[in-house]
Amino acid sequence: MSIKKRWSIAIISIFIFISSGYYFYWINTPMYAAGEIQRAIQTNDYELLLKHVDLGKVYTAALDDSIEVLLSEDTPDNKAIINIIKQLKNPLVKELTKQTESYFYHNKKTNALFEQPINTLTSYIGLTTLSITNFISVEEQDEYAILTIKLHDKNLNHDFNWKVKMEKDVNGTWCVVRILNLKEYIIERKTLLIKEYTE
Repeated sequence: MSIKKRWSIAIISIFIFISSGYYFYWINTPMYAAGEIQRAIQTNDYELLLKHVDLGKVYTAALDDSIEVLLSEDTPDNKAIINIIKQLKNPLVKELTKQTESYFYHNKKTNALFEQPINTLTSYIGLTTLSITNFISVEEQDEYAILTIKLHDKNLNHDFNWKVKMEKDVNGTWCVVRILNLKEYIIERKTLLIKEYTE
């Protein structure tokens, strides 16, 4: 084998080694995980979504944040809703997860076991009127990362940004676990709704 061929093989081997190393580095970054979440949403790939979004943690945290906002408003109706959420938190999380699965597979909701509280919660947070328009940025910070997602509310014709916390799971895969600014979002959305209805 000529020296020229040997050099060519060596250079190709080094290039493949470097490319492979970069690929394995890339698939273990929060930016890659964010791209996979976006792909899962666009293609209705529920299994891919579950790989990068811990729905149980996300919905549990969302219920806790909703309770805090409802407590701050202190109305009789809110107290009744809070009691329902507290008593049925685990079943509600399971039902919300089931509804998410149904939406991905069938593009519609199924008959909910706790239909009234589920509808009240999703309406309160505005989930039925929101759509993701863009993944703006991913900022890695030590043991976690923050993904900024831009969403559009079709009823309000208004854009919101969610700050989403990502952590590594037991397999080292970056996974969404919480919406960090959900309480602020709920308050801002409610203010906009009141303004629209009073104008």
